[in-house]
Amino acid sequence: MSIAVLANTIFSTLTLISQLAILAIWVSILLKKDGWLGLIKTHAILIAFGVALISTLGSLVYSEILGYVPCQLCWYQRILMYPQVVMLGVALFLKGDKKITYINSLILSFLGALLAGYHYLLQIGATEASFCNFDELGLGCSSSFGFNLGYITIPMMALTGFLLIGALQVLKLRENKKQ
Repeated sequence: MSIAVLANTIFSTLTLISQLAILAIWVSILLKKDGWLGLIKTHAILIAFGVALISTLGSLVYSEILGYVPCQLCWYQRILMYPQVVMLGVALFLKGDKKITYINSLILSFLGALLAGYHYLLQIGATEASFCNFDELGLGCSSSFGFNLGYITIPMMALTGFLLIGALQVLKLRENKKQ
């Protein structure tokens, strides 16, 4: 098994698990069923930090190890994800009110999800973009390095990461509001 196949398998599996977690979190929030969310709420910052770290490392694996050249939209998504590793890492060690971290992370995640969602729509051919320049390999933002499990691409992985971090921040803000 090549390193590219292994990386795609690992990151696609994590994406699928994360998508199921997002669904479970939002269903629980909407139905106001907080029972099992207590453990997730307690560790929401740690989980969000882990998601941001894995997303960041994953993007670096694809570009620096596998040699995939990030397109313009990929760079913008990195700009919105990478600072979250530092911000959420610092929040893990802070004592006191971290509300500003939750809000900043939520804003970055919202913007990142919009961008990654748009990027995914470009890849599946649902829309077109004329601004995304082609790189030296002839790859633009609509280029895809394959669909895993029939739908998972790198922008779908990013979209999932942003949505999971955002859902975790909503949980923390909601918990703080109750206190």
